[in-house]
Amino acid sequence: MCAPVLPERDSRGYLHASQHVLPPVGGTGAHAGGRRQRSAAGICSIPHARPDCNRDTGKTILSQNADQQKYVASLTKLMTALLLVESGKDLNGEVTVPTDLTQEFKDIQNANGTTMGLRIGETVRRIDLLNAMLIVSANDAASVIAWDVGGSVVGFVQQMNAKAAELGCTGTNFTCAHGLFDYG
Repeated sequence: MCAPVLPERDSRGYLHASQHVLPPVGGTGAHAGGRRQRSAAGICSIPHARPDCNRDTGKTILSQNADQQKYVASLTKLMTALLLVESGKDLNGEVTVPTDLTQEFKDIQNANGTTMGLRIGETVRRIDLLNAMLIVSANDAASVIAWDVGGSVVGFVQQMNAKAAELGCTGTNFTCAHGLFDYG
């Protein structure tokens, strides 16, 4: 991906961002073969990459760490949110926190992960889980959403990876619904 054009100062000294210039599909380097490398939350190859491009041709001149995988932590929750919304489940519907998540909750607590304080057997609306997951980064909420949508956390992670592949995120591998730790 070509780096954005640097902001320029106008006659009054204010910074203005110029347009972002992306290389055409089919360029060189990470874009070879006519397919851009895209990534989503999880483990991906795009963050911390430093590509520089020729603005006129869109060809990569320099690419630093473009294929290095990084953990993107709580950005993983964006894929969890997407799959919940796309599932068609009633967001005002309620979910009972299953006993299947007992060990998951212990792992989140042991990792000092942020939670909304869910307890096994508690009933909570999906919209409240979604809000807690996205606003306060509640890892327990992400796990309940995973169980609710995927039937299990493992099943949900498989759905996450399938969706990433569908979106063309070839450098992405999810191992949990919240990004707090890597089970891989």
